[in-house]
Amino acid sequence: MVKGLRYILLLLLSLVCVQCRHKELCYSKAVEVEVRFDWSRVQDPHVAGMTTYFYPIDNGSSPVRRDFKEPAGGTISLREGRYRVAAFNNSSAILQHRGEERYETLESFTRNSNTLTGALLAQGPPSWDEGKTFRLQPEPFYAGRVTETRITPQADGTPRQVITIVMEPRYREVRIRLTNVQGLQGVHGISASMGGAVPGYLIGIDKWAKGSIHHPVVMKWDDHEVSGDLIVYELIPKADGGRQELTLYIVMTDGKGYTYDFDVTDQVESQKGEPVVYVTLDEEIELPRTDEAAHGGLDVTVESWERMYVTIDM
Repeated sequence: MVKGLRYILLLLLSLVCVQCRHKELCYSKAVEVEVRFDWSRVQDPHVAGMTTYFYPIDNGSSPVRRDFKEPAGGTISLREGRYRVAAFNNSSAILQHRGEERYETLESFTRNSNTLTGALLAQGPPSWDEGKTFRLQPEPFYAGRVTETRITPQADGTPRQVITIVMEPRYREVRIRLTNVQGLQGVHGISASMGGAVPGYLIGIDKWAKGSIHHPVVMKWDDHEVSGDLIVYELIPKADGGRQELTLYIVMTDGKGYTYDFDVTDQVESQKGEPVVYVTLDEEIELPRTDEAAHGGLDVTVESWERMYVTIDM
């Protein structure tokens, strides 16, 4: 009887030990990690906050998200193990992201937008723009990643583990200038769009999202010049089938709307790799005369659009 009880007690004790060891394997110790963002490759970054995703490699569990208010970084508690890490700025609601379930699909993008901007925002676009995808311009976007890092418990009294993420710009600026436009005194409003831009950026794998979109551009005009600036993630290279088309939408004070298309692919291609792309058209563009009797004042509605063709040597 005593031997039986002793056997049962030993059996129970061994089970408890096994359970304890199993629990330690399943619930590894949390490690405090310091995340540092390295901005040495960025000139004067404008960042209001950062988002970081930690993707466990060993057990395939869900990623851990941590937002940091400071661009320098901060701390996070992680279970020991191997991780992939992706980081980017979350400065505004314009910059959105999706596909965060996997490191390979984490994508920065912007939502769809109207075709026209400024004074033309309420106007209906021309019918030949149907089928085109228009999206908001991104704001300055920065991203970085660590393809693999191991989080291990630190001995008591030692400094916390540090992960350094090198941040890089993943956007370009475009400056548009048309320097010799005649007839601007009869203009009610001007908008523009730039086609041939990538739709987003895959942060983890450092690749541009596939597809081609258009960005609307706010334009201003004075004397004989029309100008506007925009930001893109990237412009699709010519070798990859990219074609950058600049479209001007011009509404005159008599309510007549006109569009002008310019293929500026070669100008863009000649500035490959430059952070700022200059698109300049110096040739004369003569706008149609307005019908003085049909002036609509401040309340101008476009009844129809006419496509204008101008031959310009790029």
